[in-house]
Amino acid sequence: PLFLGRLQSVYTRAEQEAGRRDHYVLDYVPGKMLIVAVWNWYERRVHPTARFWRARDMKPLLWVNTFIELFGCVAIFLLVRHWINRRYATGFPRYLQTGTHGAGGHANHGPPPTERPGPKTGATPHLRRAWILGLFAAALFWFNPAVLQSAHNWVQYDVWIIPFYVLAVYCAGRDWFFAAGAVLAMGGWLK
Repeated sequence: PLFLGRLQSVYTRAEQEAGRRDHYVLDYVPGKMLIVAVWNWYERRVHPTARFWRARDMKPLLWVNTFIELFGCVAIFLLVRHWINRRYATGFPRYLQTGTHGAGGHANHGPPPTERPGPKTGATPHLRRAWILGLFAAALFWFNPAVLQSAHNWVQYDVWIIPFYVLAVYCAGRDWFFAAGAVLAMGGWLK
């Protein structure tokens, strides 16, 4: 209760100062403020005599950033795998798969738009392709220089919203709209 009361007092003080200056300056949302407050409490417990910032004090935040990035990799993998599997599972007509359209938006070859091709044999290559492309997309996120710079070199919180947004897109793609909204709300509390 004392910890949460102090956390709430930060927002109360910011509102009072905003009324005096007609400008609200606190840009930490509650989830981010909670993580930073716990991090601050931990550092004061471990190093009570510290009076200046040291690079090694960033280690807990680096672990949080690493966990969030890993969560982002999983979300990106799921999204890409779902999109690839969905493309082949729904039996799109060939004119939609090729992307070569003539006049009027119809393909110059292949079945007419009203026909669907029969079931494809050998679905294993498509499943393998979905896994490979999902892993490739996750690796692109994991090794993205902008993410590495922001989360590990400059040690910021900019990467925190990405996994929640991607997971919300995945949930919406699966027609889980309530879950998508809940995931976006959780992400909004962090960034």
